[in-house]
Amino acid sequence: MVASGTIGFSLKTFDTSLDVTITGSVSGILTSDSESDIARKILDQTKIIIDQNGATYDSSPESINVGPSAQFQLTRTDHCICFWSQAQFSLEITSNTAGTFILISSCPGLITVNDFVRYGVSINQDYSDHTTEELATHIELLSDDIVSTLRNNIVLSTYVIDNWCNMTDAIKLPVHPVVKMDSPVVKMPFVVYSLISSDAFLDVTDRYIVQSDGWVNYRNTQTLLMDGNNPFNIHNQWKVTWVAGYFQIPNAIKLAMARLAPLYTSYSAYEELAGGTSRAKFKDEEKERKTIFRSLTGYML
Repeated sequence: MVASGTIGFSLKTFDTSLDVTITGSVSGILTSDSESDIARKILDQTKIIIDQNGATYDSSPESINVGPSAQFQLTRTDHCICFWSQAQFSLEITSNTAGTFILISSCPGLITVNDFVRYGVSINQDYSDHTTEELATHIELLSDDIVSTLRNNIVLSTYVIDNWCNMTDAIKLPVHPVVKMDSPVVKMPFVVYSLISSDAFLDVTDRYIVQSDGWVNYRNTQTLLMDGNNPFNIHNQWKVTWVAGYFQIPNAIKLAMARLAPLYTSYSAYEELAGGTSRAKFKDEEKERKTIFRSLTGYML
């Protein structure tokens, strides 16, 4: 197997006290690599470059009264890589000699071009006269429709919540399934006991029960240090980051994209000619769209 080339990138932050510009390249991409293989190589090598620049996320959000830091966390589902930072940032491809098509978007592309064509065949759609760029644009539009309708990125992504607590014993992380929760930051309006500090609430392993459906319960150990206090007490601020999503894009999502695709094209406004007549029957596209999304209710947040 012969390496196809390299992919160069530039990553910049804009609103931190110490902005960074990280440049690098990913090599060793082979012509026989699948989209997932390429994504894995990009992820692994980019994470090393970010770490060498001291910009790897340390798994704890900045304190509630502190501005964002120039740190990044990367996650991957199949062919999709999610870049996350508390800072505003830009990601650009500076060079590409690997013969691969890379789409950078605020919304994940939920299906590869090859799979889009393959699933299209299953519903009698022929995309042989479309370029890769045209299909990628179509995928981007369909993905945005699915993500915005389901209110779910589907792919593994990092999220942050800054929550005012109200005396509950649990908090619901709004995006799930939860893969992992990082160390939270707790700010209390006042301290009654001198031994109590925010640090007492940080240990995720010992103190918090994190469920995949997003519910987070606090385990009150009634130790001298805690003295019965709870991070979710009223007026406390509780800030945390977590990773949620699927390790593989569900086939139901891919099939839904294939079924939605014809609704985006003008020639699909009519069904096949009715037998014995020359009149085209108008297709109720909105009804079809609702039917498709009903099949995805299990992924809706």
